Amino acid sequence: NPSGGSLNNAGPVRTSHASEDPVKTFRISLPTDLSGPPTAWMGGGVITEKKEATTVHFRSFAECVHKPGGVVMAGDGTQGFLMTDMTFSMVELQLHVAQQGVYAFEEASGRLPNINDAADAAQVVALAEEFEAATGVLGGMGLEVDESVTARVAMHCRVELQPMSAFWGGVVAQELVKVAGKYTPIQQFLHLQSFAALPRDGAVGRGCPRRLGCRYDDMIAVYGRAFQERLGELRVFMVGCGALGCEFMKNFALLGVCCGPTGSLVVTDNDRIEVSNLNRQVSNLNRQFLFREDNVGKPKSEAAAARALTMNPSLNIEAKQDLVANTTEHIFDTDFWNGLDLVCNALDNMKARLYVDAQCIFYEKPLLESGTMGTGANVDIVVPHLTRSYADGGAADEGGGVPMCTLRNFPHLIDHCIEWARAKFEDLFADPAQKAAKVLEDVKSFVKKTRRDSEAQELIATLEMGTKGPTMSDAVALAWAAFHELFRDILLDLTEQFPDGSKDKKGEPFWSGHKRFPKAAHYDASNPEHVAFMLATSNLFAAMLGIPGKKPPSELNQPGPMRWQAPYRSAEWLAGMLAKIGGPPERVKGAVEIDGEEKKEGADDMAREEAELEQLLTRIADMGAGAKGHFESADFEKDDDDNFHIDFITACSNLRASNYHIPTTSRHKCKMIAGRIIPAIATTTASVTGLVMLEMFKVLQNKPTAQLRNGNYDLGSNQYMLFEAEPPAQLATKVEITMPDPKDHPDAYDAKGNLVDMYKDPDMMLGFAERVRCYPDPHTKYDKMWVGPVAPTATVQQLREAIDACFAEAGLKAAMINGPTQRIECEKDEHNASGIKAGSRSLWNPLLSSTKANLEKPWGPLLKELTTRDEIRWQTVDDPVDVSGKRLCTDLTIQLQNDDGDDVKTPTIIIKLMPFEFISYKARTVREVMPWLKDYAQKRSLTVVK
Repeated sequence: NPSGGSLNNAGPVRTSHASEDPVKTFRISLPTDLSGPPTAWMGGGVITEKKEATTVHFRSFAECVHKPGGVVMAGDGTQGFLMTDMTFSMVELQLHVAQQGVYAFEEASGRLPNINDAADAAQVVALAEEFEAATGVLGGMGLEVDESVTARVAMHCRVELQPMSAFWGGVVAQELVKVAGKYTPIQQFLHLQSFAALPRDGAVGRGCPRRLGCRYDDMIAVYGRAFQERLGELRVFMVGCGALGCEFMKNFALLGVCCGPTGSLVVTDNDRIEVSNLNRQVSNLNRQFLFREDNVGKPKSEAAAARALTMNPSLNIEAKQDLVANTTEHIFDTDFWNGLDLVCNALDNMKARLYVDAQCIFYEKPLLESGTMGTGANVDIVVPHLTRSYADGGAADEGGGVPMCTLRNFPHLIDHCIEWARAKFEDLFADPAQKAAKVLEDVKSFVKKTRRDSEAQELIATLEMGTKGPTMSDAVALAWAAFHELFRDILLDLTEQFPDGSKDKKGEPFWSGHKRFPKAAHYDASNPEHVAFMLATSNLFAAMLGIPGKKPPSELNQPGPMRWQAPYRSAEWLAGMLAKIGGPPERVKGAVEIDGEEKKEGADDMAREEAELEQLLTRIADMGAGAKGHFESADFEKDDDDNFHIDFITACSNLRASNYHIPTTSRHKCKMIAGRIIPAIATTTASVTGLVMLEMFKVLQNKPTAQLRNGNYDLGSNQYMLFEAEPPAQLATKVEITMPDPKDHPDAYDAKGNLVDMYKDPDMMLGFAERVRCYPDPHTKYDKMWVGPVAPTATVQQLREAIDACFAEAGLKAAMINGPTQRIECEKDEHNASGIKAGSRSLWNPLLSSTKANLEKPWGPLLKELTTRDEIRWQTVDDPVDVSGKRLCTDLTIQLQNDDGDDVKTPTIIIKLMPFEFISYKARTVREVMPWLKDYAQKRSLTVVK
């Protein structure tokens, strides 16, 4: 309202949504203090959601104990018990009554019930029944006191079981954080039990002799001496040593896992400790608590291992710095994987998780998988032949992408600006150097693959600058041009093509919704963001062109005049350099591409562009033939405060935000988003690793699938969901049906719309029903078929005969032998922006006459030849498959057929290259462990005496 009343300065207003309102709409309650009614809304604007403070009220503890309520889900009221067991057993109520029996016993006896004391447990049961009789907590739900539950609680309430301590420590610590007003506190009772993790007969610990007087006495009281000795002799492989890894290592040390005479914990992480791995803010808690200031720059695995040894000097730990991937299978080879008892993932990316998952499937090793995201956590236990694999569970999204059009032209959040700046980092400081280096290495090959004139023009500029002996003046000139291109020219192009007030194809305002009309920037030496961008960009261009010396590692950063690029960090130096350049560069106009807007090109335009490209490529070929120079591609590193990387991201993001009238942000937020830092909170990591240890106990006791628990929970929103693990999917012979289009096949459906039998019958050969045959029938992804041994020097014909012999009893024969699926370079187009496709090559296929000659060739060298890059026929970006020196080959794709010529699906077919013994997980027995605890306890006692 021009007269004074305006929503824009009215402060927060309440919103609502009615059932009859359109989706993605809401109503606004107009403030009563406006000076007059607001005028009609014309368009545009941004609404920001504001969270309101909520006052939380609690009943007295005494009232809650006697009238707790029922079992509820998170958010369902303020009373009762938070459901944790998704089997709906109502065990939460039983635990509440059992605990009241324990408290009554403690009040009467002045102590907790003794461990494994049947008499004390009986008294607790009686007291629990008295409590129930007085309150009717269970009776109101139609339940009675479960004596077995109460007895278990009484037997072990005095035990300090490390995994439970880790879980509850995380939960309670998070509740303390909530006192500050962040997150919603728990208003109900929260109980958690893991009775399925106890020994089957429940009496293993009760028959143990007196306590040994060692650190494992509480564990022995529950699980017995033999189980504790088995924990100590485990051979565990932990992948990753960040926030989760530190907690797992703590748990292993405190539980005595791998602490026996021949136990082994191999930990690998190829990362080094950076400042961001440490606790810098009290509100964050400590992310990776085994690391200290003096560890910065050191390998994570080594630093964590050293710290864990102070917790338990008996821990047998080997710290490695090797990546776990296809490229390191010579390190983590067949013998290594075969010798493990279980694998523990402590990873932060899906690619590595899926690789380890695949290895555990192949070698049939239990996998302890978990993850965190802030206050949220998940537990996924993978047991060969018993549960689905991690990949089957639906891989977590690592972050959905932002549409390119939004990043390129229409940002409306600071996150969009940060993502755009991160992409520009690669465009400016990484890609040009990589392409220039390829030209210097092999100019003919590069010219052959280049298909865009813009790419060629940028490359020419880089080559000219890098080969003439560049200086800091050249780097500043490049930064000056980049500033005006990014924050002036592309904005002017956009606003000239779509002026303020323009309409789209539908006649609607173009600049509406999330589209903000931008404003071009003009360099201002008094603007700190402008100066920061120029300083960071100038130094990054200099580093790419090899002007300064190579930057030392972050742990060697120096202050003051010894700082890397110290003379080129001040605003005064920059002002002097810009004075030599003069005014702003001439504007460079360009076309604006908008998603949904068709780009019209005639034949003449395309011919002209092709001719221009050929001229540019000829020039590149001439330049590259005799060019010399050094180009250093920038490798983005978020944790080095002196390398200008985050400085560039911050300044670039905030300048972009200013263009689009978006509030700017802090360096810290830019670092978090651009560096893909997932906040790891000690409360969450401690609690989730405790739950994983309880599941490990079950796995080691061979508990059935129904007793294994996966889980998702959130300490912030108080959702705790533990549910049964699912068995693996079975592949069985079946008929797969493709529903026909009723327009093309009106006779396919009856009057009720059901598919008629004729279309369901594969023998009718209508193309809509196909019989899928499996062997074995059924089988799962854990099953394997073994062929051989067949040496790589054997011919393809001999390999084929060995396959046929293996499946002769099943009446199956090899119909085709292919190499693995590889990634192949191809032309980029609107359907394939990556320029990568999938493909494989045949060693033998009776339908391809060209492969007939391969039958007499050694299959190992042939496989390597067919999977090796060929610039003309096979432009693969993957490494060739070389089976020489290996014991097994899983890289062949073998298609089997029955006597009728039908394809048959089988489990993975593995070629033994030499004699190899493999025992399936289903057939494995518990490895014999020599008793060691008694000697350990005696030695510890002697040490204490000394």
